[in-house]
Amino acid sequence: MIRPTSDPRRSASSERRLAACALLSLLFVTPLACRSREAPAAAPPIDVIRLAPGAERMVLLTGGEVRIGKDGFADFSPAHTVHLDPFYIDRCEVTNADYAAFCEATGHRLPEFWTMDVYRSGPDYSEHPVVGVSWRDAQAYARWRGCRLPTEAE
Repeated sequence: MIRPTSDPRRSASSERRLAACALLSLLFVTPLACRSREAPAAAPPIDVIRLAPGAERMVLLTGGEVRIGKDGFADFSPAHTVHLDPFYIDRCEVTNADYAAFCEATGHRLPEFWTMDVYRSGPDYSEHPVVGVSWRDAQAYARWRGCRLPTEAE
C-alpha cells in the first residue's frame, strides 16, 4: 500500500529520510513531452533511450511493467504489477549549487545542514549532492524546475 504524504502517522524524520532517498537517487521526473516514433521491439522494462530534448541532465526511460510490494507484509501487501509510461528522469543527483540557485530565486530556506563540512553541504561543496531537505523542500524544488518527484514504482 502506498501511503499519501499527508499521512499523520509519518514522522518528520521518516519524511526527511524519504526525501534524502529521493534526492540521492536519480531525482526528478517530467511527464513525457514527446514520444519516440519508433517503438522498441521487446525492450527491457526500463531502458535508457536518449537525452531529453533541451534537458541534457535528463534521460528518457521506456517504462514498462514492474512488480512492487510483497505478499504478507501489511505495508507492502499485496504484491502487484504496475505499468509505467515512459518518463524522463535526472541522470545525477541535485547538487548544492542547483539547490542554492532555487533558494536564491524563490526565497526558500536553505537545507538543514547547510555549511556543515561533515555533510559536505553548502557553497564550498557546490558539486556534491544536496542533503538535509524535507520531502516538501524536494517537492518545491521539483515544481520550480517544472518537474515532479518520481513515484515509488519509478
